[in-house]
Amino acid sequence: MGKKKRESITKQKDISVFFADKLPEIENEIKSRVYDIREHVTAVDPIKLLCFLTNCNYMAIVGKTSESQNSPEEDMQLRSVEYVQSVLISSESKYQKNPVSDDQSYADILEEVKELYMSMFQYFLSWSCNEKDLPPEEIEYIVYTQMMSQVRGTQYQQFRIPMIEELIRPHEDEIMSAYGISCSEIISGLTKMEYNLSKGWLEYLLNGIDLDGIRAGDYSSYQDVFYDTSLYDVKKNTNWPDSLIKDLSYEIGEDKSFFEDDKYAGWPLLNLPVAKKPFIRVDDTSYCFDYYILFDYFYRNLQKIIVAKTKGGVDTWNRIQAKASEEIVASVFNSLLPGCVTHISNHYPIIKKGKKENAENDIIVQYEDVLLIVEVKAGAFTYTPAITDFSAHKKSLNKIVEVAENQCLRTKEYIESSSKVAFYKADDLKEISFELDMSEYSQVYLFDVTLADMNDRASQMERIGVADAKEDIIVLSMNDLWVYKEYFDSSLDFIHFLSQRVLATRSKRLVVCDELDHLGLYIEHNNYSQYVELLDGTGSVYPQQYREDIDVYLSKINMGEEATKPRQNCPIEIRKILEIILSKKIGRKTLFSNFLLDMAGNERSRFVDSVYKLAKREKELGKMIPSIGSGENSYVMTVNIPDIENWSLSEQKEYTLANMVKYQKPFFYRMEIVMDGKNEIKDVNFDYLTIKDISPEKMDLYREKGEEYAKTRVSLALSKANKNKIYPNEPCPCGSGKKYKKCCGR
Repeated sequence: MGKKKRESITKQKDISVFFADKLPEIENEIKSRVYDIREHVTAVDPIKLLCFLTNCNYMAIVGKTSESQNSPEEDMQLRSVEYVQSVLISSESKYQKNPVSDDQSYADILEEVKELYMSMFQYFLSWSCNEKDLPPEEIEYIVYTQMMSQVRGTQYQQFRIPMIEELIRPHEDEIMSAYGISCSEIISGLTKMEYNLSKGWLEYLLNGIDLDGIRAGDYSSYQDVFYDTSLYDVKKNTNWPDSLIKDLSYEIGEDKSFFEDDKYAGWPLLNLPVAKKPFIRVDDTSYCFDYYILFDYFYRNLQKIIVAKTKGGVDTWNRIQAKASEEIVASVFNSLLPGCVTHISNHYPIIKKGKKENAENDIIVQYEDVLLIVEVKAGAFTYTPAITDFSAHKKSLNKIVEVAENQCLRTKEYIESSSKVAFYKADDLKEISFELDMSEYSQVYLFDVTLADMNDRASQMERIGVADAKEDIIVLSMNDLWVYKEYFDSSLDFIHFLSQRVLATRSKRLVVCDELDHLGLYIEHNNYSQYVELLDGTGSVYPQQYREDIDVYLSKINMGEEATKPRQNCPIEIRKILEIILSKKIGRKTLFSNFLLDMAGNERSRFVDSVYKLAKREKELGKMIPSIGSGENSYVMTVNIPDIENWSLSEQKEYTLANMVKYQKPFFYRMEIVMDGKNEIKDVNFDYLTIKDISPEKMDLYREKGEEYAKTRVSLALSKANKNKIYPNEPCPCGSGKKYKKCCGR
C-alpha cells in the first residue's frame, strides 16, 4: 500500500474517532439549543415573530431561480418558519402582550434556529461514526435520508395547484358533504394564497423598501410593512368556511407531541406538527405564513379531515383516490407518448398453489414497439425517521414500493409466459379487454409511480436494496412524472431517456439525490451511468446541482419570462431523421431512435459528417457505396441521392446480412438516407436485421459474401490512401473497429 493511501486512511480514521468522541457533546448542545429556542419563542409575540421570519426568508430568496443557489446557511434559514410554528403549537405561550415589537429578539431566534439545523448535520455524522450494529450501507442510507428530510418543496410552483385540482376533483361530493364548499372554491382560495406567498409578497413588501438595508439588519424603518398580516390571513384571502379553516389550524399549545419523545424532544429530525395542519390560529384568526407548509402537505391534510366527517370515510376516499390516481398517471403518459393506447385496471390469471386466481395491473401503455407496465400507489408514506426506528421506516417503504414492484414483475412474467396473452375487464376473467403479443415489442419499461413524494429515498433504494427494490424498475413520484410531461417535446426523446434511466438503476456507484437530477445528468452526459462508471476510483459518486438548469428554466416560465429549455446538443440532421421516422408506420422505430440518440455529442457530429462525406463520394463515383459501423450498435448506411446508380432494397439487405455474419453480430441496422440535390434529408428507411432473417441453407453463402465485401473495403482503402500494406496494429479498413491483425489480417 502506498504512503499517500495509508495517510488518507489514517486521516479518515482520525476524523471518525474525532466525531465519535463528540457525540455526547453534540447531543447536549442540541438539547440546550432546543430548550433555549423554546423559551425565547414562547416569550414573544407569536404572530410578529412569524411575520419577521417569513419576510426574512423571502429576502433570502429574492432573485434566485433554483434552490441550489442558496448557501447552506440560507437553506437552514428557510426552515425557520415551520420549526418555530411547530414549537408554538406544541408549547404554552408565556407572552405578555406588548405593542412594541422586539426586532432583535426575533433576529436572535432566527440565528438560533439556523444554528440548530446546522448542528443536526454534525449529529448525523457523529451518530454514524458511533453506530456499530447496522451494516455500512444501512448507516449510509439513514444519514442520507435524514439529511434529505430537510429538503422542502416537492414540486414546481406552476404544477402544484393543477395537480391538487386533478386529485380532489373526483372527491367533490365528499368535500361538499363535509364543508359545503366546492372543489372550485378550494382551488380559488389556494390560488390566492399561492399568489400571496410568492409573487404577491414580492410586489407588496418591496414597494419602496431598501432591500440591502433589511439584509444588513435594519428593520426599524419598515415596521408597518414587516408586521402586516393581511397576506397571511386565511379567511380574508380564501373565504373558506370557518369549519374548514379551523380543522386545518392548530391553536398555540394544542399539539404537545413534538416535545414528548424521551430522546429527541423538539429535534427537527422528528415529524413536525405543521405537517398535520398548516395554519396557526391566534385570537380566532388563522394564518398561513409558509408556502411549503401549505402545499407540501395540503392534499393529505384535506384527505384526513374529509374522511373524519363523511359517511364513507377512509374506504370511500381510498377507492376514489386509487381510480383518480391511475387516470391521472395514464393521462400523463398519453401526453408524453401521443397516439399511445392506455389500459387501466387490467385483470389476468395466475396459478397460485395449483389454483387459478385473479391478479390485477393498474396501467399498461402500448406505444409503437414499446410497452410500459405501470403500478400506481396512492397511499401515503408514513414517515418514521430512519434514525429513530429503521425497521418501521423500512416497513412503510415496503408498503409503498416493494408491493408495487412485485406486481410489475408479476405482470411482466405473465406477458412473457406465452406468445400472446389476454387481459380481462373484471376479476371474474370472463370478458377479454385486449391481447398482447410480445413479438411486437422491442422494449419493456416498468414503473412504480407514487402519489407520495419520496423520489430521494427511491434513488437510494435502487442502489442499496432498501425495501428490496429491484433493478430496472423506475420508482418516481407523480410530481416528477408531471415534470417529464412538461419537459419532453418528443416521445422518442422520452423513450431514450427511459433506456438511460433504467441503466442508472443498475449502477452501484451512482447516488442520485433527486429524481430530476437523473434528467439533469441525462441532458449533460447522455449515457450518464456509463459516465459515472468511467470516473476514477471505485467509491460512490454523488452528482450535485444537475437539476439547476431545469429549476432556472421552469422558474422563469412561471414568472412569465423568456426562457430557453435546457437540452442535449443534437445536430439538426439527426433531429430531422427522428422526425421522419416518427411520422412513419414502421416497426422497431424506437429501437432505431435509441441507436441514434445513444451517440454522444461528438459522435453525433461525426455521424452527420459521415453522411455528407458519403453523399459527396457517391456523387464523385456516380454510384451508391455503403458505409459500415460494427461497434456495439452495428449498421450499414447508404445515401440515396439523385442521378447515381443506387442499390435496390434487396441489395442493401444482402450486404447488411453478409456483414452481420462476417462480424458475428446478433443484429445489424440497414439504414438508407434519402437526400435531394441540395443535400437536404428528405426520407429515411431502415431495417432491424437479426440472424433469424437468414435461412440456414444460405448461411454459408452470406459468410462468403461477408469475406468478399471485407476484402474489397481493404483494397479500396489501400488504393485511396496510396499504400501497399496495412500494419498489424492499424485499424482494419473493413470497418470492424478492430486492429488489422485481429480482423482481416489474420
